[in-house]
Amino acid sequence: MIKIEIIYKSGIILQKLQQEEELSAKELILQTNMEESDFYMALGWLASERKILIRKSHNDLLIQYMSALVEA
Repeated sequence: MIKIEIIYKSGIILQKLQQEEELSAKELILQTNMEESDFYMALGWLASERKILIRKSHNDLLIQYMSALVEA
């Protein structure tokens, strides 16, 4: 996947996270209909850009949009 595709898919993830306070990786993969590998590349991009916060919870990751943290 090229950089433009990763950025595009990152935007899809951000839109979902703006609608919900926090989502698990499993929920986001289902809601975005992304391949798991594409999802995790986009997630890595968002994390490197400091757009999201990722926490480990049991057997999944919980993902939160950073602006939701700033507003809280």
